[in-house]
Amino acid sequence: MKTLQTLGILLLIGVLNTIITAEYIKLLKLPSGNVAMLPIAIMAVSGISLAVSTALILIISIKKQLNTVISMLIYHIIYFISGALFGMDWLSFTNVDLFIIFTAFMVWGFIFVSIKFFQSRKKSPQ
Repeated sequence: MKTLQTLGILLLIGVLNTIITAEYIKLLKLPSGNVAMLPIAIMAVSGISLAVSTALILIISIKKQLNTVISMLIYHIIYFISGALFGMDWLSFTNVDLFIIFTAFMVWGFIFVSIKFFQSRKKSPQ
């Protein structure tokens, strides 16, 4: 059950990254072209990151039980690596590249705070 919960959280992170990036592109009203395809690229990178991190988490879980925060960290490391492989230019950032990085950290922070909030509510006596 814990693994399914973690997979759901990782899927939610990918969906939030895609939605926030799509809304950012709409807000900027940038011309069509490569920028218009960015949400699809983010969706692809999120899907690849989800598949690879799920396999890695399951392999590591055989030896040691991972918590959700470590699983999210593994996902984001793989997300940034696959983002770099899919064309994010780490040497000359554009505003869009910086926003993709900022969005990933923002979503990670939001999910982390939400997990800690729900864990504290679960532990507190009623």
